[in-house]
Amino acid sequence: MLNSKIAVLGGGPGSLATAGDIALRGGEVHFWGRNTWKLAGYFQFKQIKMAGAIEGTAQLAGASDDLSGTLKGARLIVICLPGFTHRDIAERCAPFLENGQIVLICGNSVLSSLLFAKTLKEKGVNKDIICADYAALPVGGRWLESGVVNAPVPYHYKSPGVVRKAIGVFPARRTDEAMEVLFQVYPGIPVMENALACGLIAEWPTAHPIQMLLNTSVIENIIYTDILEEGSTQSVARLIRIADDERKAVQKAWGYKITESMTQARLEGKEKTRDWRHQSSGRPQRDAYIMWSWKDRLDMQHRYITESIPCGCVPRASAATKAGLKVPIMGSLISICSGINGEDYSSIGRSLENLGLGNMNVEQVNSFLYEGYR
Repeated sequence: MLNSKIAVLGGGPGSLATAGDIALRGGEVHFWGRNTWKLAGYFQFKQIKMAGAIEGTAQLAGASDDLSGTLKGARLIVICLPGFTHRDIAERCAPFLENGQIVLICGNSVLSSLLFAKTLKEKGVNKDIICADYAALPVGGRWLESGVVNAPVPYHYKSPGVVRKAIGVFPARRTDEAMEVLFQVYPGIPVMENALACGLIAEWPTAHPIQMLLNTSVIENIIYTDILEEGSTQSVARLIRIADDERKAVQKAWGYKITESMTQARLEGKEKTRDWRHQSSGRPQRDAYIMWSWKDRLDMQHRYITESIPCGCVPRASAATKAGLKVPIMGSLISICSGINGEDYSSIGRSLENLGLGNMNVEQVNSFLYEGYR
């Protein structure tokens, strides 16, 4: 599979880190980016310099803003874009998709594969396409300097301090077929029962909104903040644990395997992120420079809210309601963030109703997620 054409679609450092990781492992990677002005250097030189836990210069087989050319002949298409762009990217990909392609949508949104397949159906695309979710970016990233991406330990590696994320296929009846390809790129990656089960193990819809809300004054008064470490105090971690218990309750109610989404150290507010963000080079100034890149310039319109709430918390809360569960922390996050941003995230988000599953019960939804559109 690594010798076959792999298309990676993105625009930020996480997509570049994902593309670079595959290329460094021998993959024939063709990168498409939507931020042409920011990515011009990558388009010109077709190289991604990686620093941090992954070091090296990845050579790309192709890099451009030509979506048609990037998708043509690709066996696997890896999408690393925020959840609020997924309908748009599905519409843009629709005219160029080919029979037999697998689309892997990565990130912290729920049921992206269903949304992608639903959009293709609405556009009249009758190609044989398998969609799948990956409950994280395979490799996160931050801009370090011009042409250089800071990449942490990938979520698909077996590594201390990192909870491996999983893949869920839509329709689930084609899981074996899809994983025959995906295992060649991400060997041994865990596989969930279906796309919703996968969405229920994504880490950041649980943690990010809480970290943002409980650090709002810091975010709005300090230009650069690292909420993953500086913002994760004991009190913040306590609330994250309660929200994570709600997530597990939804898993149980839907008959899915109960899984951990983050390390125990993170749930206790004791995790030091250096261990997985950067392997020490023995050069203190260089190490400090790399770690500093994890400080974000945040505001309450950041994707930690505008993606995590409508594309993460809303579908989870909707699934809880359908199963007869109450999830007060999750519901409060939706309400408070809606108030802060002047949005009604419950109405505009990825509820099961908005995804076309409102008239189905839990058993019927699970059956649909297995069978898919017929």
